[in-house]
Amino acid sequence: MTALKSFELAPPGAAANAVLIASAVLPAVLLAGVWALDPGGLRALPPWALVSIIALGPVLIGFGMLQARNPRIELDATHLTLRHGLLRTRWPRADLQAQQARLLDLETEREWQPAMKLFGAALPGLQSGLFRLRNGQNARVYLTARQAVVLVPTKRRPILLSLVRPRDFLAALQSA
Repeated sequence: MTALKSFELAPPGAAANAVLIASAVLPAVLLAGVWALDPGGLRALPPWALVSIIALGPVLIGFGMLQARNPRIELDATHLTLRHGLLRTRWPRADLQAQQARLLDLETEREWQPAMKLFGAALPGLQSGLFRLRNGQNARVYLTARQAVVLVPTKRRPILLSLVRPRDFLAALQSA
């Protein structure tokens, strides 16, 4: 394999977007609630605190949109690369156990389900980052669905991925 092949990761669900928007709007709602209960109460807050509270929402929305922008997996002769917003994670092809890669249904193979977030994001409809699985292993995870999840074993820790075309990815991974 000489050419770079790119595979689109499945986008986060509507629930993840709703949580992101709700967390962005929450500071302004709290501020409005404080003002409604006691209009003079906001005078006790320093100006920098008000600016921080008001700016926090748009910053969260912007960061979330940046992270969700065009997530993909790239496969070439030397590396498997996960690109997700500003983050990039690379695995050497030599570390991948491509022939053992397969599709999982996390509803039936529950031992592969993420149990605890170690680093990353855990929202309804999106789990991304480093997670401890029910089987005790740590895994790099990008999940937006429970069916047709790609399991890629590596020498260090497994990778679990939700892809738009999981069978095409598996074929490309195992063909090299």
